[in-house]
Amino acid sequence: MKFVTRAADLLRGLQDIQGIAGQRSINPMLSETLLEATDKGITVYSTDLSVSIQEVVNADVSNEGAIVVHAKRLFEIARQLPAEAVTVETEGNWLKLDSGRAHFKIVGLPAEEFPPMPEYDGACLFDVNFAVLKSAFGKIFASMCENDARKYLNGGLMELGASEGTVFVSTDSHRLSHIVADIGHKGTGDEVIPAIIPKNSINELMRLFTDSQAVQMGIDRHRLILKNDRITLVSALIDSDFPDYKAVIPKSSSFKLKLNKVELLSVLKRVSVCSDSKTHRIGFFLKEGLMTLIGEDPEIGEAVDSVQTELEGAGLADLIAKQQKEREAAAESAGQEPGLGVSTRPGFEDHLEIDYNAAYLEDILKTIETDNAIFEFTEPTSGCVIKPDEEETSQLCILMPMGR
Repeated sequence: MKFVTRAADLLRGLQDIQGIAGQRSINPMLSETLLEATDKGITVYSTDLSVSIQEVVNADVSNEGAIVVHAKRLFEIARQLPAEAVTVETEGNWLKLDSGRAHFKIVGLPAEEFPPMPEYDGACLFDVNFAVLKSAFGKIFASMCENDARKYLNGGLMELGASEGTVFVSTDSHRLSHIVADIGHKGTGDEVIPAIIPKNSINELMRLFTDSQAVQMGIDRHRLILKNDRITLVSALIDSDFPDYKAVIPKSSSFKLKLNKVELLSVLKRVSVCSDSKTHRIGFFLKEGLMTLIGEDPEIGEAVDSVQTELEGAGLADLIAKQQKEREAAAESAGQEPGLGVSTRPGFEDHLEIDYNAAYLEDILKTIETDNAIFEFTEPTSGCVIKPDEEETSQLCILMPMGR
């Protein structure tokens, strides 16, 4: 094998596969990359057996061939090449690189020993609006788990074929993110194709592809495929059934609050300074026109701040009264004096009190693009629905309260 290419082009190809080459693998072969030269140019290919990435690099090929070399070591060499052009050739099981006055020679392995690129049927591909796809994945990314025993939580659900658009959902059981987006796939709702895409695969596709490129996507043989004229990504799907997310989305609410998103984020960050660094617990105290946030830790201190709200619906007063009665009954059964136990915080007896994880709420607010956010409440013990301030919104998040 022998070819000449721009050092920058080789570096870009090697850089793009670093996210999967050798990551958390006990198989040493998966730390390698396959470098192959044909009459169409050269390809750089790596896989972790779950995600496979192949990239085309422009080159002037004089001799075809292939070799497997250590991905990171070749990448480090490519970063140090002194000249604009580099000549690459094989000599037995050695790979030689010449650039300017610099010469490198690294050991390689036969190409036949490397796992092959997964096959797929090109007929499954369709043109996708990648800007919309990337935005949708970005809005559900934070709610995915990493290494949960429940496999379906370690990625995001994408449902192709729904008449309203492509549905994206993720949950870690503490929060749920949901959005419907038009990515360019036309569906009638007669046949919905569910695909649970691993979190790492979503991270790689958002990193590799750009909005300005023409991108195709498809699902074939329980794999997700994304490709453009330079990069092909093939990812195995998570073999599991996603829970019925529709069952946990409330169909109505007791009351709604409209808040300025930027102001709430600022207040949230301030009070979080004094919250428990492990639980991120923040107390939310609600009454008409005002939401007070309190962060406290016995070893640190406390922080109190508030944000103005616009109330819609009459349910807030009813829930405050209900919560007071429940706490009075609990205090009485515990043998406390009458009137005690009404609130965990003196001075907030006439507020509805709910605890939330501040870090989770911050993640949610960062996905909302409108100036205001809508909070919909049913019960203090039920999930709060958080939406953008739009008449017809396709996005919602559910945040579960923290128990005491």
